[in-house]
Amino acid sequence: MAFFRMALCNVGRNSRRSLITISTMLFGIFIVFSIRAFLNGFQTELKNLSTEKLYGDIQIHKQGYQDNVSGNPFDYLIDFNGQIQQEIVEIPGVNSATGNLITFALINNQRTQKSAMAAVAGIDSVGEEAVCPRFANGLIQGNFLDSQKERWAIIDREDITLLEEAAGLGEEDLWDIESAESIDKNSKTIDQGFHQIMLSPSLMRGLGAKIGDEIILLTTDKYDMQQALVCILIGEIGSNLPMMANKLAWIDLATVQRLLRCQGEVSSIKVRINNTVFINSIQYSLITTINNPLLTIERWDQVLGAYATIMQFQDIVSSVIISLVLILAAFAITNTSMMTVMERYREIGTLMSLGYKRRHIIRIFLTESLIIGCIGALGGIALSVITIFLINLKGITIVLGEADAVMVIFPAYSGFFIIFIVAIAFIVTLLASFYPALRASRLKPVEALASV
Repeated sequence: MAFFRMALCNVGRNSRRSLITISTMLFGIFIVFSIRAFLNGFQTELKNLSTEKLYGDIQIHKQGYQDNVSGNPFDYLIDFNGQIQQEIVEIPGVNSATGNLITFALINNQRTQKSAMAAVAGIDSVGEEAVCPRFANGLIQGNFLDSQKERWAIIDREDITLLEEAAGLGEEDLWDIESAESIDKNSKTIDQGFHQIMLSPSLMRGLGAKIGDEIILLTTDKYDMQQALVCILIGEIGSNLPMMANKLAWIDLATVQRLLRCQGEVSSIKVRINNTVFINSIQYSLITTINNPLLTIERWDQVLGAYATIMQFQDIVSSVIISLVLILAAFAITNTSMMTVMERYREIGTLMSLGYKRRHIIRIFLTESLIIGCIGALGGIALSVITIFLINLKGITIVLGEADAVMVIFPAYSGFFIIFIVAIAFIVTLLASFYPALRASRLKPVEALASV
């Protein structure tokens, strides 16, 4: 306790040197804390955008789906129906599941007569909202797709017979039974049907499209037959994800399944889980429950390998930057401590003449450094916490790539990280001040007292 009181008095007595050392540690901790907190916020937002907006926490698809270079979506279809969905949801830890069917189509805007090739995703509005709750938040204008409003056209009996004979199709290929239940098939009543489509901002600009425009999709079905679908543009929606294809369209899953004659089939199944901490065990449960060697069940970071690589690279770069900052802070503390020792030669000589041992001198200087390091670390953490709190009132908005790839980042930190930073500050302070303290302890009393 006597050494602590003496060290505390010395810190106050040499206020100028102490303030310089405290400021060095404070701003070093502030920079380190801020870099890591910002990176935590960025990676968390990137992960949440990926899982809660488009991909889900876990994906199920056919082997080779991710590496498909043929461009034929029908080579990698898998079964998905109510029974399969129920089996997945009943697995402990699973919240919900939904299917997506991806195809490619030529999209034409009837009003402007502009066309473009695009990737078209079939989604179920209810299932998509459950698995990817933030997807609808990307709506820029218009309305989000509502699967319950989808309706196929009803044509009269004579036209059905002609189409059956011309195409060799059965009545089930031309009639939407659910929509036609209340209609007499022998009547001449015609229902034009209603199909919805949402477009990405890039596609909206390319087609010169406006909400309410009539959009025609031209594509090829599972049996290599040309198909067309007339849709009404109901919304513009952005993915807000970097490195995403910018020409995207979304229509109802059941509609695209019928259009492509792929009823009960999807390209992939997306799964949302209750707690991502248990994602590995839930992935294993899905593998054992489904037990199909032809299917691949991957976590979001396995599906988006590029994102995981980017995060790892960011961690490495941030670690290098943090290390450089701490090294610079250590050099500054060492320099300041050396100057303090040189200014206190007489004091050191007096203490050693009074019977203080070398270990006592080292203990005094190290205790002074610990006090200074503690003040600097706590001050840096306090400044960082206040700054992050103020930033998080609105977040940091950054644009990646396209104008629609917008991310709002909220820097984050944990209690463990605060403890880690304080420990690092103590270690850096001790290491930086050990040599000056050792040098002070090696002074000879006569030489120290004789110095000016």
